Amino acid sequence: MMGPIHSNAVILLRSSLEAGNTTRLRVDGDSMRPTLQKGDVVVVCSCPMEQLSIGDVLVMQRDNELVTHRLVSIQPDGWYTKGDAYSTLDPLFSRESILGRVEAVERGESSWSIRTPGWISSSRIVGWMAWQEAQAYRFYRRLTVGGGEGKKWWAQLLLIPFRLPLWLLAAYRR
Repeated sequence: MMGPIHSNAVILLRSSLEAGNTTRLRVDGDSMRPTLQKGDVVVVCSCPMEQLSIGDVLVMQRDNELVTHRLVSIQPDGWYTKGDAYSTLDPLFSRESILGRVEAVERGESSWSIRTPGWISSSRIVGWMAWQEAQAYRFYRRLTVGGGEGKKWWAQLLLIPFRLPLWLLAAYRR
């Protein structure tokens, strides 16, 4: 999540990206941990919609906020994204909400591209698994309604396989 913004800032950001410029934005939240951390700077570029795919990290406008989350599903009625740190999906996004795709990350003195072939392949797996995790979480919620702590503990084990690729991707970056 980037945080609240002024509508003029979105207009400037959108026009800058549409003109082919690269834009740097500071991350102001923990919703994409461990991939992105609060204080990281993301390098964002415009990208044709037909080139976006599952696993890409996108910058979108939702109301008066910029949101940086992973694309996990493209459906006829819209696009689903999800923060890596969450088990639930974001509200459905329209194509018009998408401002750009994250190309690189700067953290402290280091920076890295998330558009290398290895990173792209890993992101595709993480994106697909994130969609599966959200579906499993819906099942988990139904399973734990009215259940005791023991039931919730067992249900949480259900989610571990879906988090594993994300943890491996974070380790790969190090």
